[in-house]
Amino acid sequence: MGLATQNNLTFTSKSMTNLLNPTQGVINLLSLVSGFIKAGISGVRKKFAEEDFIPVEYIKLKDLKVDKKYQRLVNLNFLKKAKRFRPELVKPLSVFQRPNGDLYIVDGQHTACLAALYVKDAENFELPCQVQEHDVTLSLKECEEAEATYFKELNFLRSNVGTIEKLRADIARGVQSALTMLSNLEALEIHIEGIGDENGDELFGYEKLKRSIEKYGNSYTNRAISLCKYHNKRKECTTWNKPLDGSMVLGLAAIYHFTDNYIGKGEKSKGFNEYLEKMLTIKSVSEWKYKTAGVIQDELIAERIVRHYNDAIGFSAVDAPKIGVDEDGSVFKNWLDDDIHKPKEKN
Repeated sequence: MGLATQNNLTFTSKSMTNLLNPTQGVINLLSLVSGFIKAGISGVRKKFAEEDFIPVEYIKLKDLKVDKKYQRLVNLNFLKKAKRFRPELVKPLSVFQRPNGDLYIVDGQHTACLAALYVKDAENFELPCQVQEHDVTLSLKECEEAEATYFKELNFLRSNVGTIEKLRADIARGVQSALTMLSNLEALEIHIEGIGDENGDELFGYEKLKRSIEKYGNSYTNRAISLCKYHNKRKECTTWNKPLDGSMVLGLAAIYHFTDNYIGKGEKSKGFNEYLEKMLTIKSVSEWKYKTAGVIQDELIAERIVRHYNDAIGFSAVDAPKIGVDEDGSVFKNWLDDDIHKPKEKN
C-alpha cells in the first residue's frame, strides 16, 4: 500500500480516495462524537428542551444600544473592507434588556454596524436578536457585570481568536492587563485597528509593540514611536510609510536603551542620534527587518543599525567615533549581556 507524507500527516491510498470522493468521507454527527467519547472526552449529560434556548426575535436598529465599553470591540478595518451587508451571513445578536427597558448589544456589534452602514432605511431595519432580561432588582453596575460575564463565557467557547480580537474582548470585560495596554496605546498616541488613540497614528504589529512595552517600557517605546512618526512625516522620506511598524518600534526602543545605558552623552552619542534622525531612512523598514524575525528581533535590528552607522563613518558620511560591536568587551556586546535580555521569571 502506497504512502504519501506531508506536514507530518500520513495518507494511505484509501484515505486519498476519500479525499477525491468527498461523499465517502461523510459521517453521521453522533457517530463522529462516539469516537470522541472513546478517546476519553465525556461529561455529565443533562436533559434540555426547546424552551431552554433563547428565542429569536427581530428588533429595529434604532431600538438597540451599545455600552461605551463595547465600542472598542468594533474593528473599523473590517467595516471598511466589508463594503456591503450580507443577510445570509447573519447570526442572531446577543442582547440584554436592562431594568429600564433599554436593549444593549453584548455580542454582534459588527453585524449591527454593517446593517446601519449599508442598508436602506437603517432606523427601521430589523435584525434577529436573542434577548435576555436582567432581573429588575439589579443595579446598573450589576447589569454590566452580568453582561461582561456572559461575554467572557461566550468568547471562551470560541476558538481561533486572534491577539487583537482577544485584546478587544478583554478590554470590554475589564481585564486589568488589557486596560493597562489601552492606557499605554492612548499615552503613546497610537491605535491598533481603532484600539487606543483613534486620532493617533495606526500601528501594525501589535505583538511586537507589546514586547517593546514589556521589555523596554513606555519611555523607550515612546521615543521609538516618535522617531518613526518623524520619518513618516518627512516629505523627502519615501522609504518609510504609514502605518507604523511594530517590529521597527521594537528595534528602535532597543537602540534607545542601548544608547542611554552604554554610550553616554558624548560625541559618540551626539553623532549616533544625528545619524538616526538624518540617515536611518536610507534603508526601508523592510530592509531593516529583513531576516530578523524571532525572539531576539530587537537585538538583531539594533545590531544592524549600529553596523550601518559604523559603515557610514567609514565612508565619511558621518563625522563621529565608531561604536564597538565585535570586540570582546565592546559596548554593544556588553549591552547584549544586559539583564534586560534575560527571560523574566513568571510568578
